Amino acid sequence: QAITELADENVSAIVGPGAGELAIAAAAVASEQKIPIFLITQKEGLMSQSEYVFQMSMQAKQQILALAKAAFDRGYKRFGIFYPNISYGQTMAALFADEVKGRGGRVMANVEYNRQSIDLYSQARMLKDELATSAGVDAIFIPDQYKVVNVLVPALEFNGVKGMPLLGTSAWNDPELTLAMATSFPGSFFVDLYDASSSSKTVENFRTRFVGSFGRPPRVLEAYGYDAAMMIRQAADQSGSRNIKAALLNSSGFGGVTGIKGFTAGKGAVIESNVLKVKSSSVGE
Repeated sequence: QAITELADENVSAIVGPGAGELAIAAAAVASEQKIPIFLITQKEGLMSQSEYVFQMSMQAKQQILALAKAAFDRGYKRFGIFYPNISYGQTMAALFADEVKGRGGRVMANVEYNRQSIDLYSQARMLKDELATSAGVDAIFIPDQYKVVNVLVPALEFNGVKGMPLLGTSAWNDPELTLAMATSFPGSFFVDLYDASSSSKTVENFRTRFVGSFGRPPRVLEAYGYDAAMMIRQAADQSGSRNIKAALLNSSGFGGVTGIKGFTAGKGAVIESNVLKVKSSSVGE
């Protein structure tokens, strides 16, 4: 209904929604109306549905490939996986385990925790017990939101699980991610398309203007929204507001605040991922 109402307003493009199931429905209606739609979601394969769909995200498989590559480049070959009992965690854990094995590495511990538990310390103890039966790990992968990771870090420390890096997905990418892990889990990092600590003039200007308007640093979803708006604006300026789709299909030279450089028709975004190291005062690498 919302997409139809926007079509009635004769809009040239639509940004959003972000939720996966809503994105599928919105993409279908926008495509019927022949309106380019920019979806901010990690849902796989949305751009293959229609040439009017543009996806602003780093999809799950892309994240795992980048994360595993960065880990193996650092010499890590033995991993623990500590993941939540939700669809996102289970999917990411399975993808990571497959990628590790495909690269010749080993998963030494693979433990699911109850995200709804009132005692995550006891959940962390399950990982400790599993690690005790293995030959140790080089790093531990935790595919969960930063808020949960913030609680898991002291829980792991309390149970004596520390000293190795923690690895994360884009769900870690928030200014409120705990920086305490930099001490107990040195070398921890995650992957995403937006690096809030980048020294790029484009990112610095975006960050400064956003803080000036809203009084806080921008989060990753806001960075995607900004880039989507800038892409639409540039395409409209170059080719007219009714030719945005044609201007953006098979493009690769966009220089925004995220790692999205353009789009390949029917496949997805052309991306340049970032490995963001968790530091004691900031994130970035």
